[in-house]
Amino acid sequence: MFRAGGLIGHPLPSALITGCMIVYLLTSTNRRRSLLFSLPEVVLHAAALFAFGGRTGLVLVPLVVAISVILPAPGVPFVRRLGQRIAIVAILAGAMLATQLQIGPVQAALSRFESDSGSSETRYAAIEMVRELPTSDLLWGVSASERELLRLKYNTPIAVENPWVTLILIFGAVLLAPMAVALTVALFASAWPLDRSATMVVLYFLISASGYVSFGNKSLSIVQVMLMISALCGLRRVEAIDTQSDVRDVEETVPDTYPERFSSALR
Repeated sequence: MFRAGGLIGHPLPSALITGCMIVYLLTSTNRRRSLLFSLPEVVLHAAALFAFGGRTGLVLVPLVVAISVILPAPGVPFVRRLGQRIAIVAILAGAMLATQLQIGPVQAALSRFESDSGSSETRYAAIEMVRELPTSDLLWGVSASERELLRLKYNTPIAVENPWVTLILIFGAVLLAPMAVALTVALFASAWPLDRSATMVVLYFLISASGYVSFGNKSLSIVQVMLMISALCGLRRVEAIDTQSDVRDVEETVPDTYPERFSSALR
């Protein structure tokens, strides 16, 4: 079954970044960028998500956007919050309509929900690898040759389809625990001073990236999401600040942890 690879060259990372972009577009609180203006971009990326066969994204994007709507958002206009609620309904309605119209990429993506034996087996295999490990290997990791034997045994010769399992096999749980905490804290700490959409993008990324190898063998996906929230969410906050009529009122609302480059824009 054909699956588009996108500019990144592989369906899974392309679906991951596309889902991050949709979450950003639907949860951004930038007042100069209306949801109506973002609608064509959302439609384009949603179509790409179907073409990539991103099942996790198809389920997770509406869920993360719904979480953003449910959570309190002080200072966000009621009209924008209402627009986000309407966007969720529109996404669900559009998905239902697409399934009824028998559109090729949509049907291909939906068929992957029905016939998912290959992908499911590789993910179950990752869990079975961990269950098979003796306690010492689970804590301290295994050698490269042993990892290769495990992949061959469970018929996943290319890679283990779970980044956390991959890192356990390489480093062991003792070293992975602080690494996982550091990664989570670093991502959310980077997102916190920015527009709230950055936090939603990070939440989506951490959940979605756990479904395939992603940062298990390279840090490219982490760099991509960091660049995304820095370029999009950070700049949007500056634009929103520039639209305020009273700069002094805005200065009082900027957190102390705000990056210096944004604080200097207020002076």
